[in-house]
Amino acid sequence: MKTITRKKVGFIAFGLASFILLSSFLFPLSSFAEGYQLNVSIPGLPAGEVTSLGQFIKAIYNWGLGVVGLVAFAMIVWGAIEYTVSAGNASRRQDAVDRITQAIVGLALLLGAYIILFTIDPGLVTLREPGGLQLETVKAPALTLPTENIASPQTIAGIESIKTKAAEATGKILSARNRADITLEEINDSITLAVTVGTVIYGSDFYNELTALEQPARHIALTVLPPLIAQAEAKRDEVIKFADAALNQQFIAIDALNTGKPIPQDTFYNMDVLRNTAEAHFMQLLSLQNQIEDLAQDVENTKIQIDVKIAGYQ
Repeated sequence: MKTITRKKVGFIAFGLASFILLSSFLFPLSSFAEGYQLNVSIPGLPAGEVTSLGQFIKAIYNWGLGVVGLVAFAMIVWGAIEYTVSAGNASRRQDAVDRITQAIVGLALLLGAYIILFTIDPGLVTLREPGGLQLETVKAPALTLPTENIASPQTIAGIESIKTKAAEATGKILSARNRADITLEEINDSITLAVTVGTVIYGSDFYNELTALEQPARHIALTVLPPLIAQAEAKRDEVIKFADAALNQQFIAIDALNTGKPIPQDTFYNMDVLRNTAEAHFMQLLSLQNQIEDLAQDVENTKIQIDVKIAGYQ
């Protein structure tokens, strides 16, 4: 118990003083404004009606300050007496010095709480009745909503052009497929006619050579092109879907203006994201278009080779 008193008295004093000082604004009790009856008198505040929280806290603080100061003074006196009567006993002398030092530190902390709060803001050590805080009313500026479209005509036209270009690319893809199909039929007709006459004259090798030339074209037209065309049509649908979604953001904004509601904050962002997504799908569609047209050209080149082969035999 002796050790706890020596080591902790300064910090207990500091904690008590800090709590008393800070409680006035950490725990505001506006109900004191209505008036309470104090049944137990406090030194400096006789029993009676208490009408101010600041009055109550101030009395407690003054009383606590006196108690802590008295305890610290008693510790100093005790330490001085112990130091005097312990001549020749180094251990007791050191205990006495420690006791006096701790008491002085406690007083310093007690005063330090006040000094620190006063340095931060002198108003923190002024106990005043809570309430009476007046907040200034700030009037927000009037919001002016745009009367035109949220996007420029160029932006809207750009999105519409993506849909138009996607339709044109799809048309070219279907045209390439039709060319490949027609060319394959022409190849079959040419081989059939040539073999009917040429096999008798030139033998079976003539038929085998023509069939070998035909096989790559048949593979392209019947095996390679169909899945590529299906991918292209799916990409076209994706382009149209995202382009329409981008245009729909403008309708959302216009509807908000017409109903007097604020335009959603992410409208511009959504339009840009959807437009960029539509453009990305369109670029993939163009890549498929070029690939399909090249394959259709390969089929047409095969027909030319076969025609040259037939003409050479003739």
